[in-house]
Amino acid sequence: MSISSNYTISSFNSYSARGGDDALDRIGDLADVSDIIGFQETGDPGRHRDAGARVAGEMIAHGRNGYMGPQNGNPIFWDAERFDLLHAETRIDESFGRKDETRATNLVVLRDNDTGAALLVSNLHAETTNEGGYRTRQFTDLEARADAIMDDFAIAARIDIGDHNQGLPSELYGDHGHDTVAGAGQDARDQGMGGIDHIASRGTGHRTELVENRVAAPAPNGDGYRHQMLSSTIAVTSDADGNARNLDADLHGDNGKGAVAYRDAGYNGTAWALGFGNGGFGTGVDDSGVRHGDINDSVSSVRVSDGAALELRQNADGSGRALTLDASTSNVGKNMNDRASSFLLYY
Repeated sequence: MSISSNYTISSFNSYSARGGDDALDRIGDLADVSDIIGFQETGDPGRHRDAGARVAGEMIAHGRNGYMGPQNGNPIFWDAERFDLLHAETRIDESFGRKDETRATNLVVLRDNDTGAALLVSNLHAETTNEGGYRTRQFTDLEARADAIMDDFAIAARIDIGDHNQGLPSELYGDHGHDTVAGAGQDARDQGMGGIDHIASRGTGHRTELVENRVAAPAPNGDGYRHQMLSSTIAVTSDADGNARNLDADLHGDNGKGAVAYRDAGYNGTAWALGFGNGGFGTGVDDSGVRHGDINDSVSSVRVSDGAALELRQNADGSGRALTLDASTSNVGKNMNDRASSFLLYY
């Protein structure tokens, strides 16, 4: 028996979320109308290191779980009530020399809890040039990993989102036709008019692609690359037998739950993301979560995913006062404000 479901997919190169609170509000509004959403360039280690954490906090506030990956920059978030996480991984090719998070590729397998349908979702930020064949390797590596993952799960549809920095990358789409295309092609990039953001899907009985030329409208962040928010609703047909197999699959790690700690009360100031597929985020915290030096004596407010809990501890060795928060709080209180030196994340 076949089952049909609709999913709204969104993508946005948030360019380090440098548009401030207004940009975060618009990101939250986008999440409200999206089942799955991918961001690119949420982390800029030189200028806006905590941007990804601030985006993650906004996602928690709008009922989204997510996978950020150890490289920070291209996270995927989803409706926490509709989906569970079955698989997650990050791919990065260090041979180009960037070795930073802005070009990592994240892949997740999400299970629709109503039907059992599994979606393979990738989020890739392609390099702007193909120097040394780096961009080609990004796409060919994605193809190889996607094929391997699809052998392990009953995948109803594959969805590729991201900033591909070109029209239709032949490495990814050369052997696959797509039924619908919207937007400009490679000539926009060739003319120096800005790259192309993508949402593409392929599955049983359908192949679609939506691309957008970033030329016409001002960007939500006001950045010179004029990145736009992009959304597309797709219909996916799944097989009841395959869905039943997915319903028996084990969940992956923390199931995309996490927490975001803020330096100031009211969810303001520098932010640090914890969990979301990792013990910590961007600062080398291991899965046990024993220490997080960056937040030492700095936490004043915390957002926490539904079903998770964050325990703040006074001292780096876990001793001293402790406060466990199983819900978001805009002020951790005078007994723990600016006193936490370690944490544990429960899920």
